[in-house]
Amino acid sequence: MRLLSKNYDVVGTVNDGRALLEATDSMQPDVLVVDLSLPVISGIEAAGILKKTACPTKIVFITVHNDPDFVRAARDAGALGYVLKQQMSTDLAQAVEKAYAGEWFTSASVRELYEPEDRYSM
Repeated sequence: MRLLSKNYDVVGTVNDGRALLEATDSMQPDVLVVDLSLPVISGIEAAGILKKTACPTKIVFITVHNDPDFVRAARDAGALGYVLKQQMSTDLAQAVEKAYAGEWFTSASVRELYEPEDRYSM
């Protein structure tokens, strides 16, 4: 993850959701950057498993899916970030910072689709 290695210690990379769960268990990172569409176990499923185990690791999803249903699924699974791959160069570091602080972040174009309904619900 070249975008993050300048300011963060990138401790590993994995190729599928099962490996993500194993690596998270052994390395216990502060923040995970996870592709929504991982093979074997999807990123959403892996995040849900981590949430059920009360894992303290924060999750930021990267994806090509600019769809509010995917954003809702990511939030329901416990993610704190949702970054579109085409906006990674501008959004990823900010999403990681927000997640580390326990705050929600989405790429701007997703925010326009998803968050308007949140503004009006109380």
